[in-house]
Parts: sequence; structure tokens; C-alpha cells
Amino acid sequence: MAVGKKIIPKVYTHSFSIRLSFWITLISAIILLLVFEVSMHIADDIIHNQAIQSIQHLLDEQTQQEVVDKISQIRHEVLYITLGGIVLMMFLSWAAIVQLARPVRKFAKAAEEIAGGDFNTTLPDISYRDELYQLRYSLNEMQHSLAHYVANLQQTTETNTRIENELTIAGRIQMNLLPKTFPPYPEFIDQFDLYASLTPAKEVGGDLYDYVLIDGLLYFVIGDVSGKGVPAAMFMAITRSLFQHVVHHYEHSALIAQSLNRSLTKNNKENMFVTLFIGVLEVSSGKINYCNCGHNFPVLVNADDTHFIETVPNIPLGVMRDYQFHEEEMELKLNESLFLYTDGVTEALDSSGEMFGEERLMDYIKLMDRCPSQEIVNLIAESVKRFSMGEPQTDDMTLLNIKWKNDLH
Repeated sequence: MAVGKKIIPKVYTHSFSIRLSFWITLISAIILLLVFEVSMHIADDIIHNQAIQSIQHLLDEQTQQEVVDKISQIRHEVLYITLGGIVLMMFLSWAAIVQLARPVRKFAKAAEEIAGGDFNTTLPDISYRDELYQLRYSLNEMQHSLAHYVANLQQTTETNTRIENELTIAGRIQMNLLPKTFPPYPEFIDQFDLYASLTPAKEVGGDLYDYVLIDGLLYFVIGDVSGKGVPAAMFMAITRSLFQHVVHHYEHSALIAQSLNRSLTKNNKENMFVTLFIGVLEVSSGKINYCNCGHNFPVLVNADDTHFIETVPNIPLGVMRDYQFHEEEMELKLNESLFLYTDGVTEALDSSGEMFGEERLMDYIKLMDRCPSQEIVNLIAESVKRFSMGEPQTDDMTLLNIKWKNDLH
């Protein structure tokens, strides 16, 4: 159907009402004329009777009674004729209205069929260019418009369904990129306990975590890509693949960050970036060298003093190609944990718009300082879910916990 300004046919305004009024008026006039004609005859009779009354002294009683009966008969005839005229006028008016309103009933039926989805229903033909003609034209245009709209809606729905299916598959592929086997290295189960989880807000997202064990060094990372949706997911996949490659060449987190940064800033025309916390754990000693690239502060979890670790404020990766990243060191004691998370945890909202926040996160972690990594991650994730009370998740939520428990040390 062509889209543009419609040419509305010329309509003689109110002609339907005029025709209806005309026919009712005409019928009424005819009936009134008939009544008037009868009344004239009656008047003549009455005048004639008055003439009789003027000479009633000349008539005998029997003749006078006949005259009175005649006048009474005439009165009844006038009454009957008047009543009959009214009834006839009502009947003829009703018949005229029914006849003229018949197309309206057809339009009503057609409108019901259109509302039921039959956009090809036949509309009644109208001979006069009146309001009914305009109504027919409008309904006809509505039929074409609805048919066009429904066709576009079906096409859009099919397209959206296909996109949703593709995004669902992409989300599965993305999640399959992340390691999900826990404990990840059973032969080191007595030396460290690692567990992580990622809950995407949509089909695909920009959070990531990963870990690789090479020659007694556990390389681990958690990150959050700027933006959402497919672009963030692609940037996340690139970052994770680069991490898997770079860790085979460097043992220090700052050098890993610098290598990743050079690769991510190259041809980054969309100006995307990713915050990362990169760590390298020496499994045998519990020593960690780490580099916080614009990410949330980690949490040191122990029985005596669970607290946030304030780190050197490096910038996110993908912003400045030649930026020099700085690393720091720490040493985990027996049964101490390093807890990492993305801002989808602390920025989760409840129904009133209040955020989960770092203080509430710390309160929960302090209750689980002796728990294994999987229990800490799952209980924090469940606490955030309960806090949100069914509110839709607005950001990816990723958690990672490493507990050093080298019983062989």
C-alpha cells in the first residue's frame, strides 16, 4: 500500500441526515394533509349539523336524536382517523429509518469481521456520496492499513525471533568459552581452591573470567567490558583469547596487561575498553603479583580482618596504547582467600532503587570467611538475587574466589 497523503473523496456533508429527515418530514406531511382533508370534511359536516341545530325546533325528537348520533359518530371517526394516522406515521417512519439504516448494520458487521482479523471482508456498496460513503471509504482504508501493519508486524516478529535465537546461540557459545570445570586442577586440590561464576544480564554480555595453570603458576583474570550486547561480547571474547595466549609469554601481571593493552588499542575505532584484575599465584608459596586495570578493589578474606585491598589505580585496557601498568604483590596465608567481582554485584538494584553496595557485600563475606570458594561465590550470588527481589538484572554479575590452602607448604 502506498504511503503518503490520502485523497479523501468529496462528501455532501450531512446528506444522510438530510435524506432521513426529508423522508420522515415527507411522510408526516402526507399524513397531516390526509388528516387535514378529513378534518375539512368533518368541519363541513359540523357546519351542516349546526345548520340543522338552528332548525331543530322544527324537527321532532326522533330526528334530533339522529342528528346527535351522527355528530357522535363523526367525532369517533375523527378520533380513529387521527390515531390511525399517528400509527401509520410511526410505522412508515420506522420503516424508512430501518431501510436507511440497513447499510449501517452491514458496516457494523463488517467492522466486527475486520476486528476479528478478516481484512478482506466485503464492504456494502453506497450509491450516494454522503456520510455512509465516507464511512465506507474510511473502513476500506483501515482494511488496507491494518493488512499492511499486520504484514510488517509478522515480518518484524519473525526477524526478532530469528535474532533472539541467534543471540541465544551466541550466548551459549560465549559461555562455553569460559572454564566451568571445578575444581579446575584436581591434582592441586590440596594447594588452592578456585571457583567462579558468571550470570549474564542478557543473552550475551561483556563480563569474563579465566584461569590457566602453567609450571606451578596460576594465572587468573576477571573483567568487565564497556557497553552491553553483541559488541561487548565480541570484545570480551577477544580479550579472553588474548589472555590465553599472552600468559604463555609473561610471568608478571603488569607485562600481561601491557601486552593485552597494545593488542586491544590497535584498530579500536569504537573506543571500547575493558577493566581487568590480573593475578599470578605462585601455588607453592601463596605469593601473588597482580595488576588492577581500572577494576573493582579485591577483597582479602580471612578470619581476623576481611577487608578491601586498595590497589594502584591503573587505567582500563584499550584506552592508551603506551600506558605503563604497575603491578603489586601480596602473599596469601593459609586458608586466606582473594575474592574478586564485577560491578554487577555491587550495583544490583532492589525495587526501591537502592544498590547492593560494597558495605553489604563486605558484611556477607565476613560471615563466610571459613567457607570454601564455591560456597562463598554461590552464597554471594544468592544474596544479590534475594536483595533484588525479582527486579530485572541490569548488568552481568561475575564472581571469582581463590583460597590458598597449601597443606604441603
